[in-house]
Amino acid sequence: MDVITMNDVMAHHVVSGVVAQPVTPLGADTDVGARALGRLLDRTIDTGVDAFAALRHSGENVYLVEPGT
Repeated sequence: MDVITMNDVMAHHVVSGVVAQPVTPLGADTDVGARALGRLLDRTIDTGVDAFAALRHSGENVYLVEPGT
């Protein structure tokens, strides 16, 4: 079996243009707001972005702490 490395993948799949990194909408219970995320992605697509950066963070993680900590 051949092993495919990340370098092999990147050599054949080039991402270019505007790559959006949307903030994940969270509800009061810290679950992802699926409908809000869908609306956000739809609006972002409508602006003409070329790709999304998935599984990244946009800095919102510093705000995900319990009150009083």
